[in-house]
Amino acid sequence: AKHEAELQAMAEKCEDLMNQNESHRAEARAMKDSLSALESEKVMMTRELAVTGQELNHLKAEHNSRILHLASNPEEKARRDHVNGLVAEISTLKETLQKSGRDVAEATVAGLQKQLDSLSKRESRLKSAFQERISLFIDACYSIFGYRIDMTTENKMTKFILRPMHEEKESLYLTFKYDSGAAELVPTEYSETMQREVDTFIGRYKTIPAFTANLTMDIFNKQTQC
Repeated sequence: AKHEAELQAMAEKCEDLMNQNESHRAEARAMKDSLSALESEKVMMTRELAVTGQELNHLKAEHNSRILHLASNPEEKARRDHVNGLVAEISTLKETLQKSGRDVAEATVAGLQKQLDSLSKRESRLKSAFQERISLFIDACYSIFGYRIDMTTENKMTKFILRPMHEEKESLYLTFKYDSGAAELVPTEYSETMQREVDTFIGRYKTIPAFTANLTMDIFNKQTQC
């Protein structure tokens, strides 16, 4: 039984060795096939490289021959001369256009400057005329209604300052703010001295013209009673 076991073990070992040997043989055949394929590919690539080199040499020789042929070709010389003439003509035309462009630009600038000077003079005359009309309007309001009116703008809010004709102190004035077609009294030290009139004419009857007219009459009465 002992010998049988040893024989069985040796048989299994021999079988394993045979299997391994067969596996190694298969790997060797695969490597040989790969090597053969690589060798064939190397030969093919060598041939292709040789063909490519021959084609390249042929192209170089043809190119050099064509260059020599064209260099001594009278038609090519005439063509080059024609092209050079066209280049010179184009250059001349460019210079002419540039000069014409400069002349046109200078004339345009001069014309625009003349128009600008004319518009500046016109604007100056309009400003002067407008200022004269504004001064005339202010003087007329002062003479007709008895108030010198000055307009100011603060924080996008338009205000009108009214100074009565017969009040001597500059601090005695009324202020109205004007927005969206409506005027509103802004309290001042001067308006606070006539709070009853403010409440009556502006607060109760909603009429600023009556308030300013009444103030004018009050000032007039005080002066005539003195």
